[in-house]
Amino acid sequence: MKRLTLLFTIILAFILYSCGEKANEMKEAFKSMEKIAEAGKNMEAETKLADVRKKERISRGDTLAMPYQELQKFLPASISGYKAEEAEGTSFNMPPMSYSQASCKYVAPGTDGGENYVTVTILDYNQAGDMYVGLTALWQMGFASETKDRKEMTFNTGYDNVSGYEVLDKNNKRATVNYGIAWRFFLTVEASNQTSTDFVKSVANTIDIKKLSGM
Repeated sequence: MKRLTLLFTIILAFILYSCGEKANEMKEAFKSMEKIAEAGKNMEAETKLADVRKKERISRGDTLAMPYQELQKFLPASISGYKAEEAEGTSFNMPPMSYSQASCKYVAPGTDGGENYVTVTILDYNQAGDMYVGLTALWQMGFASETKDRKEMTFNTGYDNVSGYEVLDKNNKRATVNYGIAWRFFLTVEASNQTSTDFVKSVANTIDIKKLSGM
């Protein structure tokens, strides 16, 4: 019976594959299923790697998120052409969960009399792995999308154990890059008045991502 079912499925797939518009829909459905299956495998592998790194940190007594004051030291001291406002931060510890956040806004006069800005935010999800996985889950599918208004996609950061995701809001000229760092840190750089993500990536690369990825 199983062989008959499999044979019927193959024949049906072949017929649909060969019959016009419905065939295209079926082919796209199969592609989507393959991508979902691949993403599931990637997420499983990522979860295992994250667990290994977490156990390594626990073995050396690193069981809490970094205090936000320490996390702030990784923020850029300055960005050319912009003035840094006062950095902000938060630490949250309620075992078994622990995370912290540091952020800073940098501003510059705009040519239209307004204000341009860059914001940099770093989160430490040392003991909040589920939150980290939730933020990066879509990346495992190698997602890419573009319309006349918006472009977003994963990208190669050039760092080991660091994944990247970029978004360009064409209408509002807002660029954002997100870096998932070693299954622990999450870095976001956003800037106004941008027509590409090149500038926000350059800002991100002024941060010691390599050091963060080793923690």
